[in-house]
Amino acid sequence: MINKDKDYLLDFLSRHNNKKTVFTISTSVTLRGDVSYYLTPERINHNSSLVGVVLSDLNVLTPIKDILILFDCILVDQEKKLLSGNATPINLERFVWDMFGQHGDEFVNKIRYYKANDLTVDSAFEFLNYRARSTKTILGGKDVLILGAGNIGFKLGIKLVEAGVNVWLYRRDSIKLREMVNVINSLRPMATVAKAKVFELDQDQIYFAVVGASSSCIDIDISSFLGADSVVIDIGKGSFSLNMIQFLQDKNVDCVRLSVENELKFLVMKSLSDELSYPLRSVIDGIHYVSGGMMGKYGELVVNNASNPTIVYGVANGCGDFIDEE
Repeated sequence: MINKDKDYLLDFLSRHNNKKTVFTISTSVTLRGDVSYYLTPERINHNSSLVGVVLSDLNVLTPIKDILILFDCILVDQEKKLLSGNATPINLERFVWDMFGQHGDEFVNKIRYYKANDLTVDSAFEFLNYRARSTKTILGGKDVLILGAGNIGFKLGIKLVEAGVNVWLYRRDSIKLREMVNVINSLRPMATVAKAKVFELDQDQIYFAVVGASSSCIDIDISSFLGADSVVIDIGKGSFSLNMIQFLQDKNVDCVRLSVENELKFLVMKSLSDELSYPLRSVIDGIHYVSGGMMGKYGELVVNNASNPTIVYGVANGCGDFIDEE
């Protein structure tokens, strides 16, 4: 990393020393030419300030190692990707752990993990719910077309079907497309009425939303599939051609470039929270406590916090439930 960017990160820490500082690290396979990284824009919230790096070469982190230690939280993308020139997936999670593990628990405890694709899926799902509310309706029962049934499109399809949305999927590989549709329908709960379906170009259907989740430019004319309140969402970067976007905007169709801003805020809040509950067992003054989902042994007290119990939920029966006091 060049000195200018190192100086910028030090300046960032100085400017935001009154807030919790967060640094995100993620990888990308789409960086072009000799560019090996770029810094993300600053995101300033009430109690926290965030900046990060997207990289294609893990060695970018080495020159800023001593700077990263100064952040309050490090968010590491756990997705394993094949970067250019590598035969095996890059393990960013292991690289960061090995790099900073020598600094002991104080730094290791700052590391939190996330999956960027899941952040995108959750953002798309939340936006579709928001869009339904803003048009005085609900998402359940709507029809949504997903163009580009890859990793993100497939996951979003599962989530939407489980929420009662009829999902139509399209990708160029028709064999994989039908496999994905069959998997979604086989996994859906028995009581779920909504289904996933294969999208056909000649069908007569109006969609509440058309989601572009393709890694390549979609050149299908979708204008005939859109109603008065329909929305077009670009999940990828450049899923739709410029001409298509301009054509849709001329028809007063709302076109949205999906933002992960809200879900990122929730992720930061959770990562900085000291109130998260994890499985715990303790003995205080001879009394046995469990909390956070720890399977209690018969007679142990199930409480809100085994380290500092203030609320007793019940007495464990040893099988994951409470002893019936009646």
